[in-house]
Amino acid sequence: MALDVDEKPAAQPEKNKNGGEVTLKLSSSDTGDHQQMFGYTARRVKSTINFDASSHACAKDLKFERDGWYAELSPGLSCHTRLDLLDAIGTGEGLYSGCHDTFRFGTSGFNNTGYPLKQTTTIKRGKERFTSSLAVTELSNATFDSSLFEIPEGYIHARDNSDFMLLPKNPDVARIGVPLIKNDSSQKLDQMRDSFVQALRNAGLDPVALNGDSAAALEADAKNKQCDYILHTDVASVKRKKHGGGFLDSMVGEDTKKPVTYDVILAYKLNKPGQSTPLLDSTEESREGASALQGVNAALEQLVRKTLNYIRQNQ
Repeated sequence: MALDVDEKPAAQPEKNKNGGEVTLKLSSSDTGDHQQMFGYTARRVKSTINFDASSHACAKDLKFERDGWYAELSPGLSCHTRLDLLDAIGTGEGLYSGCHDTFRFGTSGFNNTGYPLKQTTTIKRGKERFTSSLAVTELSNATFDSSLFEIPEGYIHARDNSDFMLLPKNPDVARIGVPLIKNDSSQKLDQMRDSFVQALRNAGLDPVALNGDSAAALEADAKNKQCDYILHTDVASVKRKKHGGGFLDSMVGEDTKKPVTYDVILAYKLNKPGQSTPLLDSTEESREGASALQGVNAALEQLVRKTLNYIRQNQ
């Protein structure tokens, strides 16, 4: 996974209240301490990752501190500067649900730490503290048989995590195939299928992501994954509304700085695989969302309830 490090990121305007810009600054220093571990000379390195966040950013008040012993095991195990930053991004997004920050990177000091043989990580968020530790308990050199690296017979390509994590079908739970959510509006919305799939799963259903560039390909994927239903969803309309600020409001002394809201319309169809006539074919609306994304998520929650009610009544 490529991760370009920008030492001097250019200033970017804040986009909206659903996220902002966060610069991750990794600073490491070699303490000069050394010890022998598993036949290698390990050096002690201390590092910090600071989250320099804009006012609208979700990942605020975060700081990583690491204290560990590292050794050069091989040239192929020496990219931990980048892996540390990727871990930090994942933690930042995980702590703040729905976070959609833009991340930039900066490094200083001792970058190439090597492989951690012993390491303690402390994550600080405001007054909260979380500490985790890892330690290698056994390390040996061995030459593996080349057959271990050959593609095994019966190999099936996993196109994404949903393929990789697909569990055996439970006959008592409806499995719903979820294609990518289409966006017919002019709003630039991030792909929301993952959160939609999770909402369906939380409702007690068995959703799986479907992949395909055509209806036939989606049908084939649904059949391969043993789906009972296919749920197609389109963001049909996103309308931005600004309350107040008109001439009449100004004349009567009304507040002209009321927030912008968004009205969202989702169009959806629920089908049985192999059947062209939809079981459900309707729309869901959400009004007064503080952002386009918030409006879409609210409409998706309503869609989850409608889907669940239909399946319970007809299964």
